[in-house]
Amino acid sequence: MEGNRQAVTRHNICNEVDAVTKQSLRIDKELAMESMTYTLNDTQVVVLENELDAMAISELRPLFETLSTHPGDILADISDVHFIDSSGIGALVFLYKRLIMNGHQMALVCGPGQPHDLLEMLHIDRVIPCHESIKAYMRARGMMVTSS
Repeated sequence: MEGNRQAVTRHNICNEVDAVTKQSLRIDKELAMESMTYTLNDTQVVVLENELDAMAISELRPLFETLSTHPGDILADISDVHFIDSSGIGALVFLYKRLIMNGHQMALVCGPGQPHDLLEMLHIDRVIPCHESIKAYMRARGMMVTSS
């Protein structure tokens, strides 16, 4: 009887651990870094979402390597990134330096929030131009046609 009770208890604990693990994986998947790229005139735009932290950078490393050799300018839209850490900052600076070495430019689209605050605090926004929207970036680059 005692052995049977221990087996049932172990079974219940395993089921609870499985449920917690599945919930954790679901949360991790929801918070996983998402990215999308497209071209705007001659500029390659990369849209990043969620968190730009060490885990996200490990996923995005191949994309950043590819972008660093892109034969044109890059616009990184981080307006939907709600958290950035030193790994994210390092990746953006890495990409910027590689592009500059190859004669290209990089700019950011970053709305209000922690990423913008950190970029501003570290004075990175003085080196890598930060725009409040893609429309503001286009206007700054002379891409917008004014309507009358």
